[in-house]
Amino acid sequence: AGAARSRAGGEGGSASGGSAGGSEAGGYLLVPLRGGSGGGVGGTGESAGRGGGGGGALQLSARGVLTIDGQIDAGGDGGNGGEDGTFSDTNIGAGGGGGSGGGVLLESAVEVRFGGSDEIFASGGGGGGSASCRERGFGENGDDGNTLPVPLGGEQGRACIGGAEFGSDGGDGGVDGDAEGGGSDDTDGANGGGAGGG
Repeated sequence: AGAARSRAGGEGGSASGGSAGGSEAGGYLLVPLRGGSGGGVGGTGESAGRGGGGGGALQLSARGVLTIDGQIDAGGDGGNGGEDGTFSDTNIGAGGGGGSGGGVLLESAVEVRFGGSDEIFASGGGGGGSASCRERGFGENGDDGNTLPVPLGGEQGRACIGGAEFGSDGGDGGVDGDAEGGGSDDTDGANGGGAGGG
């Protein structure tokens, strides 16, 4: 009796005004086998956070026992945080979307075994945080998809003098086919990026 294990990225989360995360990497059974999608850019102009790259795709097949004792990383990259921008930019300082997790397919004609130090990552990257106020700093980058236990979205930039905030954090990366969209702020529209699906 053969054995197979598979893991594919799920759909990316949305973000009101910020960019969406990458979309899913094939079906649960990894047909076809492909890598994850890159996250979207957080708007136009120089202040937009760039989207993270999608995770890769890997297939390991064996006639006999397949033993995994190490790390396989097919996680998506985190989106870049938004930067200080000019008013000519669309969605000033919005965070980039996280890349979706890739696909890992392990199959054996006999058995797939895992050693004591194995780690397999196919989570989506966290969305980048937005710049909260002009000339007060950038939003943080989202975590890459190989961050445990959950790839976190980047935090928004510093608040304006006087305490007003016009940004939001990026969404957390998806794990096990789930993803959370980036937050948004109704006042300004400088939004965090959506996370990649895991």
